[in-house]
Amino acid sequence: MNLKDYARFTEINLAFAFSVYLISPVLAPYIKGMGFSSFQLGLMFSITPFILIFSAPVVGKFSDRVGRSG
Repeated sequence: MNLKDYARFTEINLAFAFSVYLISPVLAPYIKGMGFSSFQLGLMFSITPFILIFSAPVVGKFSDRVGRSG
């Protein structure tokens, strides 16, 4: 991997991490305004990483089988 590929990967990774971690402070007041309790809100935001951890291998295997677009 050369420096250009490394820089590109790092930029994509930073953009993804920024978008994932930005959703909590933006989405939380909206969900709270819909009438969810603080416990339900915390439960939703704590379950999300576990869903991502367990679904990523399944989606990756499916992507390898079907083919990646792009």
